Amino acid sequence: MSLSERIVEELSDRIHSREGLPEPFSIASVARLFDVSASPVRTAFDQLVEEGLLVRDATGRLTPNPDRKAKRRVQRSEPREPALEVRIREFIIRRSLAGDDSFLREEATAEMFRVSRTVLRHWLGKLAGQGFIEHVPRRGWRSRLFLPQDLEHYSEVREALELMALRTVRAQLDAEFLQEMLDGNQPAADGTPQLDNRLHAYWIDLSGNHYIRDFFERHGLFHAAIFDLATTETAAVEEMAEQHRLILQALIEKNWKKVETVLTKHIRSQIPRVERMLEEIRAEGK
Repeated sequence: MSLSERIVEELSDRIHSREGLPEPFSIASVARLFDVSASPVRTAFDQLVEEGLLVRDATGRLTPNPDRKAKRRVQRSEPREPALEVRIREFIIRRSLAGDDSFLREEATAEMFRVSRTVLRHWLGKLAGQGFIEHVPRRGWRSRLFLPQDLEHYSEVREALELMALRTVRAQLDAEFLQEMLDGNQPAADGTPQLDNRLHAYWIDLSGNHYIRDFFERHGLFHAAIFDLATTETAAVEEMAEQHRLILQALIEKNWKKVETVLTKHIRSQIPRVERMLEEIRAEGK
């Protein structure tokens, strides 16, 4: 099951139960809720609109429609091709990771994705707004250059800000919600690892600190997409879910020292996976 499909299922359940939906309900707030980039959330929203679980209100904003009967979901025997936006986003990220900040050749890129240049520009414009690519007037589109030290620098700031947020909200943590997230990181009945990433966004939002939230809104989407790309193997998902369980259990037990130790390890453990992916991508370009 893809990330966007997991988001569809989770939001479908929340819409019908009328519980656990972020306020305001938007792509940005849902992305923070699941600790993912905006791309899989957009794909999930498109699916929920098609199913009638999201509708537009009088102002044109998407809003949940809890009275709509949920669509019965069938397990797919064949994996569905990722949405166009997801494929373009991955292409742009790989260019960034490869150290390629040259201007994109629009015509060749449109042909590669079998779309018109107008359609391609639409998606590139969205990705530019999310910080994945830069639009230079009269020059075109240029990938965001990703330097090896960027990963270390981002992780250092992320770690410091998450710890700061967590320290300020200790008394506000909801034990029932912590248990819900703990359950969401338990393996499925068939042993398949399950990952519930909401814990990070939970204490970031709960902190109410505008500057902490601003950092993750500005830089989190791009880096979250890179981490998602590097965390595809089952073993990596299992490792992250186990770390989430340790963090959440320690939070429930109010073992603050253990929480901070495991959270730091969790954030740092993602660096080697991205570094390996970075080496592979750059080796392909030689």
